[in-house]
Order: sequence, then structure tokens, then C-alpha cells
Amino acid sequence: ERFPRAMKLMDPSDGLSAWEGLIVAAGAYGHFTGGRFIADDFDEEGTRRSCQEAGFEEARLEAAEAVATFKLLVVEGEEALLEEYKRAYAMTVHEAAISTMVAALRALERLPEASDKCEDVTIEDARRGDFAALSAKVASAEAFRKSSDRAASVRAARLRAASFVADFGAAAGLERVPCPDDDELLRLFHAQLNAVDDEKPVDKAMRDALAPYADLFAASSFDEAREWCQSHPEQVSTLAAVGAVAIGVGIALFGLLRSRPSSRSR
Repeated sequence: ERFPRAMKLMDPSDGLSAWEGLIVAAGAYGHFTGGRFIADDFDEEGTRRSCQEAGFEEARLEAAEAVATFKLLVVEGEEALLEEYKRAYAMTVHEAAISTMVAALRALERLPEASDKCEDVTIEDARRGDFAALSAKVASAEAFRKSSDRAASVRAARLRAASFVADFGAAAGLERVPCPDDDELLRLFHAQLNAVDDEKPVDKAMRDALAPYADLFAASSFDEAREWCQSHPEQVSTLAAVGAVAIGVGIALFGLLRSRPSSRSR
């Protein structure tokens, strides 16, 4: 009876079929970690387990064989796993980019009421140069994520699967995946926000809104990022990007804000 619950938590059906064996085997484990993979839970010494709740050890042992097998496959360079890891990483970073825009608009009290619900915000939405339309799309995407629609639940389960794979791949030594569209999306969003909001210090507001993530974004390794995520569960939830892959978005945003002094000061 555990497997159906596991699939509800993490759904590999959106392009992660090669990882299905791991995701299903780790379903019960994922219920204890919020859908995250934490490498220390599977080290041989067993001195740094992430959870002490009843049932966790059973769930961890249930996942252990698949974890060991898939780690070996990744190290050996199994092509299907590596390609799908890139997809999982990109999915998670894209979600972090959307959450970053939501946080910035909220901080500046510019997040509009959503008139409808949509699943995504794309680079094309930003390239049109219509900031009001872009803000409305961000609000609609946030409304979709907060809704009780079945489609939103399915999407959340797919994202948790992607985040789990991204964390697992990172812990196994795979490199970060370039996400140029999301870098550009954030740059265009920031530039347009700066252009339309003459009454508020945009750069400062964005820094303040994202200040809790500064240490995460400054992390130089996945180990440091994982430790931050373990220490800041509420911020991880707010960012809606599980684990170390959020670093990519953070570096892009904070690098942008540091590279150009704000033209406004208050």
C-alpha cells in the first residue's frame, strides 16, 4: 500500500521514467524529508541521519538498495539517467525562478490579484516587455500552485520527483546544469521592475525579500547548500525549490543585483 502513496508524493511521469525505480523505492522515505534526498541518510557510518521519527529507519532501509544501485549507475555514466537529471535540474531551477519573482513582487506590494490560474511563466512572457502582463502571469502561476486543483497536485508531485532527482544527482557528483532561459527571465524581470517602479527602491526590496537565502546563494558547494536547507525548512518551502539546485537561480539574481548599484536610494 505504500507505493500508491509514494507516487502521489513524487510522480516521475513527466520525463523521468529512467529514475522511476529510485523514486518509487524512496517514496516512503520522501514522506519524512518532504520529497528531498539527503545523502547523509545513506552513509555507512549512520551518524548524521536527518530524521529521528518513528518509521523513518524502516523507510530509509526500504530505499537503501535502490539508492546504492542508482548511485552506481550514475557514477558509471548511465546515459538515460544523466539526460533526465538535466531535465530534473532545469525543472527545479525554473520553479525557483518563478518563486523568486513572486517573492520580489510581494515585497514591493506589486503582486496583482490573479484573474485566472496558469501553470507556467516563460521567457517569452518576459521578452514581450509588458511588465503588467508579466506580473499578472506570475500571479496566475502562483494562484495555480496554491490551488486545490488536481492538475496542481499532479504538477507538485512531478516537481518533487524532479527535485529529488536533482538532489540525488548533485550528491552523486553530477555538475550543475546551465539554465540560460531562467537566468534571462530573472534579468528581464528585474530590469522591467526597475523601469516601472519609480517610487520604490527595487534593488533594496529584492535584496530584503531574498535576504534569508543569501547564505544559500553564496554557498560554494552542494554540501553547504544541503546544510542550509536542513537548517531553514520554512525558507526552503517558501522558495519551492528543494535542495541545492536553488543555488543556480540565487547566483544569477544576486550576481545581477551586486553588479549594478541601484539608481534609487531611500
